[in-house]
Amino acid sequence: MTDLIPPEHIKEWIPGRKTVDSSAMGWRGITLMGYRYSGLEVEIPPMRDYMIVVYQEADTFMRRRCGGPWQAERLGPGAVSLLTRGAQSTWQWDDAITVQHIYLSHDVIVDAAAQIFDRNLAAIEIDDRIRSNDTVIPSCLAMLEREYRGAGVGETLLIDALRTQLAVHIIRNY
Repeated sequence: MTDLIPPEHIKEWIPGRKTVDSSAMGWRGITLMGYRYSGLEVEIPPMRDYMIVVYQEADTFMRRRCGGPWQAERLGPGAVSLLTRGAQSTWQWDDAITVQHIYLSHDVIVDAAAQIFDRNLAAIEIDDRIRSNDTVIPSCLAMLEREYRGAGVGETLLIDALRTQLAVHIIRNY
């Protein structure tokens, strides 16, 4: 795939105020970003990484189209959206929202899948979801945020464990 957009460039397509950015922390294969957005309609380009969106504050009616008909859901704190890599999509929402994005690299997902299934897999797609009620992802997000705000002893080991836990969880459930 060519012209896939890395996490640090998403702000060029979705204008908002950045609240979190772990890209300078040296975490391998995982990036945490947070944003405050007003109501928008945006075209999200094909992303390099798998994107997990966790809604933090406020409710909004979210609409999404990814090569087919519009899907719509009311999303609020704790809800999760999942986007596979390399797929362009259109999103619309009316209200201001605060979200956290977790990006997992293709290599992380492929490596985890190879270990799970004991064979090499070149292509993996997650099941895009406008809404998932998932308790594991927000729990992992909370731990990532704690490390971002003040890394403690064993930061690299903990980030590696969270990255692996998220990859396995995504493969098992999506």
